[in-house]
Amino acid sequence: MQPKSLSWSQIRDALAQRIASGEFAPGERLPSEPELGTMFAAGRHSVRRALSLLSADGRVRIEHGRGVFVSEGPAFQYTIDRRERLFDQLERDGHRGEVVGLAARAQPADAEIASALGLIEGAATHVNEVLLVSDGIPLGIGRSFHPLARFPNYEAHRHSAPTQRMFYRSYGIAEFFREDTFLWARPSKPEEAELLKQHPALPIVETKARDVDGSGLVIGYSMTIWAASRIRFVLPARR
Repeated sequence: MQPKSLSWSQIRDALAQRIASGEFAPGERLPSEPELGTMFAAGRHSVRRALSLLSADGRVRIEHGRGVFVSEGPAFQYTIDRRERLFDQLERDGHRGEVVGLAARAQPADAEIASALGLIEGAATHVNEVLLVSDGIPLGIGRSFHPLARFPNYEAHRHSAPTQRMFYRSYGIAEFFREDTFLWARPSKPEEAELLKQHPALPIVETKARDVDGSGLVIGYSMTIWAASRIRFVLPARR
């Protein structure tokens, strides 16, 4: 006797139960769509709809060309600290951080960047765009802005010093601090969701912050877009 065909909602619920029970572990690739269709005696349309809803719920992530993977959940914790940066904390917690370069270019400062860096509008700055990855999982898309007058030969320094701490030290800046960080949630844009390998319906958290040197002079401005379901922010109490 042929097994009874399941609806998309029944497939979704069955897969969600198997994920919750640990039968499909975090990071594990699910069976292919044809295999799931055979497993549930269902058509490809029903399987795809079930997977899309599981992705929208954050239970799985769909990577085009690779398959569907069980979401790892908010496994990474990030304390927004004046001194410590994300990779400092990841390394201490036993995770492997990686900075993947996306783009780097010189550009005149618009009104927001100029105000943040204390420059006149149109002043020469350099923007560096990177993908922040931990244990192979995309966590965020970062953009940092620096005045070219303060940081000459920018590209050569950035090539050999991918993290902010390494970059500042390459210019002899041993001490730097983060000023107040502003953060808010918003819907992701399609290109952001694609880079973060998350469902377009899932939100992101955007942060903006300035770096200052030991004398209090602003030396950098950053904007970061975080995969909200993969990182947990800790805001320490002020003393």
